[in-house]
Amino acid sequence: MEAGPQNSIDRFWKFISSQCPLEKEIESKLVEILEILAYLVDQKSALGLKERLGKKLSSQKVQTSSVMDESEVYGRQKDKEVIIQLLLSDDANCNNLGLIPIVGMGGIGKTTLAQSVYNDSRVKEKFGFKAWIYVSEELDVLKVTRSILNVVSSTTHDFNTLDLFQVALKDEVTNKKFLLVLDDVWNDRYDHWDILLKPLKAGAKGSKIIVTTRLQSVASVMEDVHTHHLKEISEEECRALFSKHAFGGRNSSAYPKLEEIGREIVKKCNGLPLAAKSLGSLLHSKRKPEEWDRVLKNDIWNLPKDNILPALRLSYHFLPSHLKQCFAYCAIFPKGYRFIKEELVLLWMGEGFWAKQDSAWRGSHW
Repeated sequence: MEAGPQNSIDRFWKFISSQCPLEKEIESKLVEILEILAYLVDQKSALGLKERLGKKLSSQKVQTSSVMDESEVYGRQKDKEVIIQLLLSDDANCNNLGLIPIVGMGGIGKTTLAQSVYNDSRVKEKFGFKAWIYVSEELDVLKVTRSILNVVSSTTHDFNTLDLFQVALKDEVTNKKFLLVLDDVWNDRYDHWDILLKPLKAGAKGSKIIVTTRLQSVASVMEDVHTHHLKEISEEECRALFSKHAFGGRNSSAYPKLEEIGREIVKKCNGLPLAAKSLGSLLHSKRKPEEWDRVLKNDIWNLPKDNILPALRLSYHFLPSHLKQCFAYCAIFPKGYRFIKEELVLLWMGEGFWAKQDSAWRGSHW
């Protein structure tokens, strides 16, 4: 293996041949595999690809914000009042900081409920300042601390250590009553939460943190908290949300056949607002009963349940083919990545998607 000017494939094959007699068929397959691997190694060098063990692509955690349209909220008035009363009441115990986890499955409307509460006039009057932070899968204590500090402070801070960020944050919140929303949290490590909350405990009595999460384990690491479990909305409310997007404010009774099929589609949404909204948007520009019927009778509804709602699978399934490839292309980006439209279009053009469907990009597709 060490001597001679022969290439790696020749050396490897001579070594294997000396160890055991292999059949010609196996021999040819091994040679083919080794040639492919050698080609890939050459391509890696030609493209300048480098190994990045343990590193992730950077992403800007701004997937959600506190901005919302109140007309999008259906069937959450009781939930909203429960959360608001928790925010307006000062804790009976001696803790200055109150934690309110909102727990529920994906698509059930946790973020929408938090936005509705966050923008309520009673809440605005109660707290000296508010901050909305999108966390997503990675709860990096330093990044989240920096995000909170830069929202509540009048100046932008760019320290090098967590200590400096937390000292500055503690100074900013000391004896001030604040509301903080941490949206879409997945990290349930107690030690991370303990570090993150330390400077925030300097806030005035009555300060609150709303945490939206799919995981009960996230709520469990917070001691002495009132966890609000969000349930599905009623079929009637789900139908109203579906109709809003499917008919665009027009009277659905003008389309009796579509209205009938729509009722059956809504039943399959199982009270999930995101499912109703997604399918309503999908059918917004379709006015033929057979198009709605294809959605209703699609086999995707019968697939085993996983982390992807059947309604969202259908939204993708019924996209035009030229849009499917663009949507699928976005899978190369990490979750939470902020898309810049112009850059993404250039990437699509580089893949040749634009040339194939030049006319399709104009008009309403944006």
